[in-house]
Parts: sequence; C-alpha cells; structure tokens
Amino acid sequence: GGSRPEVTSISVSSATGQAKLVQTIIGGIPEGERGLDTAVILPDESMLMAVLNSIPQSIDKVNVTMGCPLASSEWNILMRDVVALQMHLREKDGKQFFFHRQVYDILSSGILKSLFSEEEAGNIRQIRADAKFYIPVEDFTAPGLLGVIFRPAASLEEYLLEVTQSIAVKLEDDLQREFAMEYYKCVNRLRELSLGETKLQTRAKLLERLIQGVSVPFEGMPLEGLQIMGMLETRALDFKNVIILNAGEGSFPRRSFSPSFIPPELRGAFGLPTQERQDIVWAYYFYRLICRAQKVWMLYDSRTEGLSSGEESRFIKQLRYLYADKCVFLRQVAAAEVSSGEDDSVIVKTAQDVEKMKSMCYSASSIQRYISCPAKFYYADIKGLRPESEVKESMDAGLMGTVCHEALEYIYSKGEGHGHFKGATLTRAYLEGWKADVTALREKVYERIRANLHSIEVSGRDLVTAEIVVKFIQQVIQRDLELMPGDSIRIHDVEKEVPGTIAGHAFRGIIDRLDDGGNGLVRIVDYKTGSDRQEALDLEAKDIEKIFRGDKTKQYKAALQFFIYDRLLSGTEGFGGLAISNTMYSMGDIFRNAPKARLYSYELFGKAVEERLKELFEEMENVGTAFTKAEGGGNGPCEWCDYKMLCGRK
Repeated sequence: GGSRPEVTSISVSSATGQAKLVQTIIGGIPEGERGLDTAVILPDESMLMAVLNSIPQSIDKVNVTMGCPLASSEWNILMRDVVALQMHLREKDGKQFFFHRQVYDILSSGILKSLFSEEEAGNIRQIRADAKFYIPVEDFTAPGLLGVIFRPAASLEEYLLEVTQSIAVKLEDDLQREFAMEYYKCVNRLRELSLGETKLQTRAKLLERLIQGVSVPFEGMPLEGLQIMGMLETRALDFKNVIILNAGEGSFPRRSFSPSFIPPELRGAFGLPTQERQDIVWAYYFYRLICRAQKVWMLYDSRTEGLSSGEESRFIKQLRYLYADKCVFLRQVAAAEVSSGEDDSVIVKTAQDVEKMKSMCYSASSIQRYISCPAKFYYADIKGLRPESEVKESMDAGLMGTVCHEALEYIYSKGEGHGHFKGATLTRAYLEGWKADVTALREKVYERIRANLHSIEVSGRDLVTAEIVVKFIQQVIQRDLELMPGDSIRIHDVEKEVPGTIAGHAFRGIIDRLDDGGNGLVRIVDYKTGSDRQEALDLEAKDIEKIFRGDKTKQYKAALQFFIYDRLLSGTEGFGGLAISNTMYSMGDIFRNAPKARLYSYELFGKAVEERLKELFEEMENVGTAFTKAEGGGNGPCEWCDYKMLCGRK
C-alpha cells in the first residue's frame, strides 16, 4: 500500500440512520470514484433494502453481490399476516369472523395497496368505517384479490399458493416477483411433505423454518458501478473507498457458530473449525480489505437494546490503540439537525376564524376546550378536526362512560314496560326490580359493550369493567330510592337536548335525566364516571373565576356544564319559571355520600357566569389575540391530547 488509510468511526443511534448516512458519505466521494472504486460492506444482509433505498439517484449503476433474505422481506411480512389471518379465524353462531388486527395489517401492506380495484377500495373504506372488532367473512363483498385473501382456507398450502399466484400476476416490481416465486417454492416444499392432519400452527412454523434459509440473489454487472457486498464476498478485492455498516461488536465480526455437541477442546484437538478460527478468518478479511484503501468509514449502532450491546467492533478498538501508526484514525458521532422552527406557541387568528366563532353553536365541552387550551379549541371546533375512528381492543374511560349512560337511559326510559316515553312515572317496585335483577342488568351492560366495541363477545378486562358499571348503576338506583319522596318518581325526559342562547351565542346541551324532585322542583341529573366530584357544585358566586382559569377548569368543569344546562332549561317551553336543582351522580362519590341537590339561582350564580362568558367571547372574537397553546408537558394535558402531533408540543 504505502499510504496510510484514513479510518473514520461513526456512531449512529439507529439502523435507518446508518443507511441514510451512506448517502451523505457517497455524496462526499469524488464523482469519478463512486463506481468500482467504492464498496459498501454489509455484515448484516437485513440492511440491504434500506441501503438500496438510500443510494443517491445520481448513481445509476449498482452491483449487488449478495442475496436478500426472504425471511425479512416485505413479501414475507405480508404472507405472515395472511397465515395469522387463518390462525385467528373465529366461528360463532354458525358465522365466521376474522380478527381486525390481521385484516388491517394486510390492507395496509405497501405491496397490495396499488393492486386493489376501485370496487375493492370502496369495500375496504366501508370495513374501516365500521371499525368492527371481529369482521364477518361476508363483509368482504368485492371480488378479486379481497375475495381470494379473505376467505376461510380448507388447506393452508393450497390457500397460500393461490394467494401468492393471485398477487404475483399483478406485481410490476421484479424484486417482489422474485420474492413471491421463492415463497411459492417454499410452500410447494411444505405441500410435498404430505403432513396429513397436522395442526395449522405446526404447518406455519414449518413454513417459517423453510423460509429461514432462503435468499433471493441479485443480478448485476460485477465490473461496473458501486459495489454492495457482504464481508465474505470482499476476498482478494481492493477498493479506494470502503463503507462498512453494522461495525458493532457482535455483528462485526459476526458471532454465528452453530450449536454442537462437540466441545471446543475436542474441536481443537481434531482440527475442526473453532470460534477462534472464525474470528481469525474475519480479521484477515478485514485487514486485507482496508490495507490498500484510502478512506474507510465504519458505522455502528450505539443503542443498547435487544441483543445489541451498542459497543463498537473490536477492529475499531484495535485500529485506535494498536495500529494508530498504520492509519489515520478519526471519530465522529452522527447528529441529526433539528430545526427549532417558528415560534409555535401560538396560532394566528384570522377574520374567518372570528366569523366562524360568531356563527358556531357552543356546548359546555367546547367552552372548556377553549379555557384549557385555545389551540385545541382551534383544531377541534374551528377546523372541525376529529380523530379517526379506531378499533378499540378494550374499553377505555370514554367508552365506559358511554356504556353507563346508555344502560341508565334504557332503565329510566322503560317505565312499566312501555316504550320510550315522556312524563311517565317510575314506581319504587320497578326500580327495586332492576336493582335486584343483576343478571338482566349485566346482560344489558354486556349488550351495550358489544355494540360500542363492535364485537361479538365481552372478554378479558372488559368483564371486570362491566362489573364496575353494574355496581355503579345499582348504586344510582339505590340513591334514587333513598331520595324518592313517595312511592314513585316522575321522569320528564332522558338524554334531552336543550337548545338556546347565552351571552348572545347559540348553545346546546344534552341532559342525562330530567325528573321531578316531588316538591315542585325540576331536577337536572348528570352521571359522571370520570374524576368529577360533587364539590364542584359548591362553588360560590364570588369564586366564579375558578371556572375560567385554565389550570382549575378540569376541577370545576361540572359547575360550568350545570350552569349552561340550567340556563338553557329555564328558557325551554314548559320549564320557564319552575325551580331547578342540580344533582351529580359521580362514580367517585356515590358509594360514600348521598348526592346533594344544588338549587339554581340566576341572580346569585347565573348572572355572574353569563357576564364572564360575555368577556370570554369578546376575547375569543378579538382578531388581535392569538390561539395560544396550553402549558403542557409529560404528564400534563398534552400527553392524552388528540392534536399533539399537529400542535408539535413535546
């Protein structure tokens, strides 16, 4: 060689980052040397696709002297999901169902997306919109690929051969077609084993074993273009520029010693290959590769997770400490540029936004959204952005509240076996009957859970949640029986929508239950399954400001909600002039304390809130102010916000 190679060791904290860095390094190599004089060495062939995708477009000739493993290919990931689809097939009441997770994974595959017809795409949109937990086989109505993939398989091998064939004939990507062909051969080998009545799981595992050893070779011109190869393919070749990826201890040199019953001592005595011998061979390849090179880059993953130790290869250490006189050694740490961007703490308000706010219909929730975070109000209410409906695997806090409300609506609107009614009377005996009949109550709760989860069963942790809901409903009924003045209670309405105007703006509210307190009072009843407490209703007129303070609004949001309900109800036909009281049935309180009735007074309480709302609307509709973002943070309101990606808050 003569000249000393310049060796640069670069630590990168991601596998994809290494592939992207190859692009930067090649960009820095003189254009005339980007062909045969440059080699990219991949000790781990699973990095091949990432590297190929990162090569600059200016390089039109690339020669790949290594195979791409079928096991880690996009094709095999898709077919694994197809096998899992059949393994999770469910049968109930004579109908067959696919589990939503595999269905969505298959429909999201990059290979399939461009192959669906317009009719199939419409069918897929409908399936996503339905968001069912278990998807019935008959929901896949479109013929073509959907019909081939989403059907119960009588024989796994025949099914996989047909699916592979149907997809492969539509593929335009030569590489994907190669993967499909190799996969087809593996399934054929499995079929030839004539396994008889073997379980589906066993066949799937055997197929994975057959796939493990298969690699799809690339065809190229060895004497031109940028060279991409494995370590063993570099034998006796010289390059000016060498880029080595995955140069971390454990992968370079690779620890791939087959398990054996022959102990190392006997291996040494009989001249069989040992781990030391393998290490010596790798060391020879490495030093032989770099001895005539001018520039060498060694990239390694610095993350310590899984099997990766995050440590640089022993060869990097040797060059640094033992052969410092034989090479010029440089160290670098890859860093990504993070732009701070513009001042993102505010969203500028436009005249259109103000017009929209003036014409909007408000609710207690939208006012609370503005108080707690004007930016959230902007995204949700002004821009009308709503999170996509996703399949829920189990009940969350919001769904639990929905189930409670729906079950209570049913019980309190079915007086004495009649249909939905207004102004009907519920007797003490009727309510006691519901409280005592736990089986009927539980079945009603299960029915609502199944409907909300779009599922065919209630299972797992939902069974526990269902019992909590049943206990809460029993306790609501118990408290009603205790508060009942006579032997019956008159229900004015359930889930009643009340529209109206407050502070010159349109409002609407939905009251969970309106009943007659039996003493000339109309009772607004609200069920709370969250963190709300009855104390919120003890607010005095002088403490109104607490409702409108961003940090306190969560604690007192029920007070604002009840005020809006009171104000809207007092202006509703048939209720004007009647005394109104507020009662909260909160899951956190109802088992310890009897719910208190809080009398509504416009003079004491309502007037002050209305004045404060007027000020709030003036601020909202002032173009000079912006939509600011709440002071969030790790466990603050931002963590659970639907808009945190749009907002950019960490």
